[in-house]
Amino acid sequence: MLGGLSLAGGYPIYANRMMQEFENVPVKKHVKKGWMRESYHSRISKKWIKRYGTKEIRPTIVTGGRMYAHPNTVAAIIASTALSP
Repeated sequence: MLGGLSLAGGYPIYANRMMQEFENVPVKKHVKKGWMRESYHSRISKKWIKRYGTKEIRPTIVTGGRMYAHPNTVAAIIASTALSP
């Protein structure tokens, strides 16, 4: 917990240096239906990534009533909560 504060929706937040700071995820995700083979689904997913691209997110893990994130992500969360009233 940082400074005795519970941030991010009431969860105590902890810095974890083992986590990635950014993660690339597809902007638009292709959903695999029951009739699709894996090869078809992966081919369409690859085309959608090429067409729509990816975005960077800051991953966090919430488990056991605690939130874990990269130290730079924790700093960004603290900075954003300090600016909001």
